[in-house]
Amino acid sequence: MQLKTVRVLGKPVHLVNMQEAVSYLRGQMAEGIKQFVIAQNPEKIMKSLQDEELSAIMEKKATLLIADGVGLVIAGRILGLPPISRVTGVGLFEEMVKAANEEGKKVFLYGAAAQVVKKTGEILQQRYPNLRIVGTQDGYEKDMEKIITKIQQAKPDYLFVALGSPRQEKWIAKYFDRLPVQLAMGVGGTFDVLTGNVKRAPVLMQKIGLEWLYRLLKQPSRAKRMINLPKFLWRVIKAKFNF
Repeated sequence: MQLKTVRVLGKPVHLVNMQEAVSYLRGQMAEGIKQFVIAQNPEKIMKSLQDEELSAIMEKKATLLIADGVGLVIAGRILGLPPISRVTGVGLFEEMVKAANEEGKKVFLYGAAAQVVKKTGEILQQRYPNLRIVGTQDGYEKDMEKIITKIQQAKPDYLFVALGSPRQEKWIAKYFDRLPVQLAMGVGGTFDVLTGNVKRAPVLMQKIGLEWLYRLLKQPSRAKRMINLPKFLWRVIKAKFNF
């Protein structure tokens, strides 16, 4: 499967829906090609405009950049791009865990608080009895060599990293060649969502693209981060009309 790429504010986004994303990853890994997934969203793109390291990771390191954020879907319409399908990071994580369960793949979970990552592993094991969780590590350990050694010894197929962005993307990029994995993916706050520490929006709000509003109402402290969405859309409009 050949990925099609569009650019939003100069940054790459791949044109895949959920089914295509899963199929692409499984196909690439079956051919022995390591995968590095980034969940693109307006906030990440805005950061990359000021962060050369993050921008370079998007351009040169990531193998799949999904459109995780309704802002990218809207931006695509404004810019007259081919339709961009939203593929949430949480959703792709869940689909790849299902794939791991079906194929007997080994999974390692890294990031979040100790009790959160431990509980995430327990919940996934209950849901998927055949899933092989070979290790967990909280995101507060400072000794990177200790973490890398732990992952190397566990030899997971899939590594999910929940360190927040852009820390998780930079971490994966830095150690990618030393990680004995088929797939590395930054999953942000997914472990907190899975364990119930953070509630996802009702399905209807997810479908109509208002999950961001639900999260803002539940966590007013996110307001500073959320301001990136209108800033992002304003820059997209300026890019469209050249002013």
